[in-house]
Amino acid sequence: MKKDYSELIISKLQEYAKNIETFYTTFLDTQDDEVLHQLRVNIRKSRVILKAFHEGFDAHALQKIDKKLSKIAKSSNKTRDLDVFLDACYHHFALHINNLPITFYEKLLHTRRDERATLEIFLKSKFIEDTMSEYKNFLKESKPFKLKKEKSFKKILAKHFNRIDILYKVYLQNAEEENLHKIRINLKKIRYLLEAFEEKLRSSKQQNILLRSKNLQKSLGLFNDLSIQKLFIENYIRKENEENNQVFIAFVQEIQKQKEVLKEQIEPLLLAFIEGSNGK
Repeated sequence: MKKDYSELIISKLQEYAKNIETFYTTFLDTQDDEVLHQLRVNIRKSRVILKAFHEGFDAHALQKIDKKLSKIAKSSNKTRDLDVFLDACYHHFALHINNLPITFYEKLLHTRRDERATLEIFLKSKFIEDTMSEYKNFLKESKPFKLKKEKSFKKILAKHFNRIDILYKVYLQNAEEENLHKIRINLKKIRYLLEAFEEKLRSSKQQNILLRSKNLQKSLGLFNDLSIQKLFIENYIRKENEENNQVFIAFVQEIQKQKEVLKEQIEPLLLAFIEGSNGK
């Protein structure tokens, strides 16, 4: 993308705002898990673009709308994690679930129902209606702007590439999961930026980076899901005094095994992504 047009940026944000409203109303009608996921994705995309090109918007108004969008996204974190875990229980972990005490699965379903009920109450609140209206007006009132050279699309991407490069070097010295989590968050920002302006990408390098980012993010996302699921089980074991239950122990070991397999897949993908973004 040789030039950055504020009209294109605002148009893309308006598209996301429309998507947010559509997925919001559809979710209230259907309670569909995938619709909720798409609602969250479009909120995240909006926030990434707004922050990347923040100098083109009124600082106070931007901070206000970003804070509200963040609150909406965070409100569904727990229910989304439980949705993913339940899906994994139906498929990947079915054999282990069948061997566990029925109370574990009942607890999982009960927790999910409570979280979904809490989310539904929040989504039906006036706060949501006001936020969506405020977001649309914020974009409607935004004026065309010219990006400074140092704030160009390529410069913004370079900033995130550099951040991932630094985090990768930290990870090589200290292979903690938190460092992979930070890489995943920054990678997501790169992907959303590239996807937003995909039709303007003239560089085969940028198109290749987008493809690699999708593959890497998928693996990092699965790794993160497993980490959350393992923590949920460990908390249950601790609360229910099941530390010596061999079935639970085997379940935790299986999740850890899958994490190790994913980790082996992630590391070469991550290296290839960094080398590709550096032109190697």
